[in-house]
Amino acid sequence: MTSQPTSSKATDTLTAIILFFIVFALWQIYWQLLDIIKPDYPYDIILFLAIPGLSLAIYALFIKLGKTTFRRQGFQKPTTIKTTKTITISLVCAAVYIIMILAPGLTAVLATGSISEGFELSTSLLTPLRIVYRIAFGMAYAIILSLAYESIFRGYIFRNLVRHYGFFTSLYATSIMFGLVASATMTPLKNILSMTQAGLVEFIFMDILTVFAAGLFLGFFFYKTGWSLLGPITFQLGTIFFMWPDPLISSTSEWWIALTFQVIAFAILILAIDTFIKEPMYLRKKYGLEG
Repeated sequence: MTSQPTSSKATDTLTAIILFFIVFALWQIYWQLLDIIKPDYPYDIILFLAIPGLSLAIYALFIKLGKTTFRRQGFQKPTTIKTTKTITISLVCAAVYIIMILAPGLTAVLATGSISEGFELSTSLLTPLRIVYRIAFGMAYAIILSLAYESIFRGYIFRNLVRHYGFFTSLYATSIMFGLVASATMTPLKNILSMTQAGLVEFIFMDILTVFAAGLFLGFFFYKTGWSLLGPITFQLGTIFFMWPDPLISSTSEWWIALTFQVIAFAILILAIDTFIKEPMYLRKKYGLEG
């Protein structure tokens, strides 16, 4: 049996905060470079993928400097459930989430009788060549973003903080960081600062709050599988492939309706994995999940 990491509370807290700010800063640098060099296709995609790639490299450096291992930070087989079941549950959760975010579009379809009034098909699916590009780049986006997000926020930050601050405090803190960084991949800080009040409200609720809710689910999923990143990464692969660089199908509902359905979706997913994945009772008591 390998020994547990002996890093102090101050060290784990400081490295978590530093890693968060580094990743957040990298996305701001990306937006600055985009304005300066204005890369054409496919260099714009390469530049985008370089940011999570560099984030992964920095994460690996933190692993080495912290004298820990990738296994300790989540790159291990699930211990509370079989690997095949973990993958199956992850894909089912991804499908449920996608269905839920598309569900609001049904209201417009039922009201008008027209599918085009409730849903919008991605322009990347209009020709065979675009379909090939969408699949190729969608997979590239999904693989590198899911690895970067889950390695850093669940595998490193959440796993380290939970040793010192308890389950819920660490989960909330990590999810807030995750929401801020994920929103930075979509909107530069200068645009956020110049938003109108209405635009800022929508940004906070749709771009930050929804990712915060996703962080709660992913962190809980990470814990439920015995601190294995397999489940969260698989879930992210499915959802990011569907969403990036633009959704294969999108709902045309009002943003507050979409927000409601997304929050409900993650609440359902948390309840589902808590029901179908049973960890040892001593773990539930240890992390304050019992009683």
